[in-house]
Amino acid sequence: MKPVMIFFIIVMTTITYAYEQHVHVHGSAQGSVILNQTEAVIELRIPALSVLGFEHHPKSQQERDHLHQAIQSLKHPDLFTFLQKKGWFKPVQSVVPTLLENSVKLAVIEQDHHQDNHQAHDDHNDHAPHQSHADYHSPQHDNHDVTHAEIVIKRHYRFEPNTVIDSLSTHLFSEIPHVYELDLALIIGEKQVMLELNHEQHQISLTNYQ
Repeated sequence: MKPVMIFFIIVMTTITYAYEQHVHVHGSAQGSVILNQTEAVIELRIPALSVLGFEHHPKSQQERDHLHQAIQSLKHPDLFTFLQKKGWFKPVQSVVPTLLENSVKLAVIEQDHHQDNHQAHDDHNDHAPHQSHADYHSPQHDNHDVTHAEIVIKRHYRFEPNTVIDSLSTHLFSEIPHVYELDLALIIGEKQVMLELNHEQHQISLTNYQ
């Protein structure tokens, strides 16, 4: 396996773990961009409610059709645009890389809070004397399973040799108006920076990180 691919796998595993620890907020997406001289890997995780209007596996034909349409729309190749400067007095041009991977899927995550609630229940001896067992009982006892769903978008690109990417732009916010911010981890070589993109600020200048 190529060293660059091993690096991508290690970094994406670390970022995926960080995603799982992130608080699920509707309208707020998380993502990462890993960029080197020849390749780029982009991964986004978007609350399904912001895309589909529901947070579960499709239960009806209408929901299945809606999911299929959303996936096809988000697979559009120009969801991200790489830009390059050709000279001081020349306009910025789009770079057309080779698309190696273009996947969009629904990931449904079910979390069981039963164990956490019992841990809290075991600490009931620390309650104030006037606090009854019923008062301390969490409402989540009646609903142990909490379901979250995300749309996971992955892109893997390859550039022509000696290609210099000066900036990256996303059309995510025009494609999904209900997403109002994107927390993005930008990794270029050994440099890593956290960025926040939104409807007004959806382009990243890469020159300061290369």
